[in-house]
Amino acid sequence: MTPGPRKIVSFRRLALVLMPTEACNFRCAYCFESNAGGRMSRETAAGLQRWLTNRFPELEDLTLNWYGGEPLLAVNIVEQLQRHVLTLLDRYPDVDFHGAMTTNGYLLRPELLRKLVSLRVTTYQISLDGPGEHHDRTRALAGGQGTFNRIWRNLLGARDLDERFFILLRVHVHRNNLEVVPDLLETLAGSFAGDDRFSLMLRPVSRLGGRGNECHEALTAEEALEPVDQLRTLARDLGLHLFEGGQSSGRCYTALPHMWLVRADGTLGKCPVALSHPANSLGRLRGDGRVEVDAERLQPWLRGVFSGDPADLSCPAMGLAR
Repeated sequence: MTPGPRKIVSFRRLALVLMPTEACNFRCAYCFESNAGGRMSRETAAGLQRWLTNRFPELEDLTLNWYGGEPLLAVNIVEQLQRHVLTLLDRYPDVDFHGAMTTNGYLLRPELLRKLVSLRVTTYQISLDGPGEHHDRTRALAGGQGTFNRIWRNLLGARDLDERFFILLRVHVHRNNLEVVPDLLETLAGSFAGDDRFSLMLRPVSRLGGRGNECHEALTAEEALEPVDQLRTLARDLGLHLFEGGQSSGRCYTALPHMWLVRADGTLGKCPVALSHPANSLGRLRGDGRVEVDAERLQPWLRGVFSGDPADLSCPAMGLAR
């Protein structure tokens, strides 16, 4: 008899993708999010603290990955929870903790980066869509203004800090920037090659739903294969460190039983991409720290754990979130 999800969801590991706000100051051309959600409620923030307090005595490993929207629009919530985790780590120092953030980088000034690193948010992912005006065409502010120059100043300011952190520069490749991405790589190499705190990831833009499905710049997988490989070769030749994680493992982190998405309103899910799909609403985090999960709705997301099927492990949302 195949065991149900209730038998496997209690682990000594916990990985949370947290959305302190679902609003964003950017309007990226290929974004799949609606940006309709607001800031995390006090009830949800309190529930997170109580959940972690209850779980910490049995944990061996904890990861918090701040996501959005743009998480730095609700930086006070980030700071509040990180301070709470540091207090818990004082009591349970054997817990292996890692804090990360996916941010557009616009608000990540050096002084804020230093503060967040002191609170143990040490890993960041920041996207660039080419040099200057090319980036600004697809990653503009909600009001239409460009964003590259501000992000670039923040990156150079980060480089000049002494703190230890890891910034993954995610460079998007699409139909209209293919010819200028080499220029961006040369600029990146001139500023960050040799600094092991900075790595590069090259990714073709994908249509992932929402208004992003109207993005005409996206390449097909076949169209992207050769040019992206050529750009990776160039990046290596320029001395940039390429981050290969997630490219060859064949397993999406949403397939992990101990991984949860916590939305700003306390809704629990698995996939931070399929936000609007009903199958991705699996329960709720209550203000008292109780976690209510619909085991029947959860089971399809965990089918790869039981089947070992590479397709089920590579994208548990396939077939659920179309």
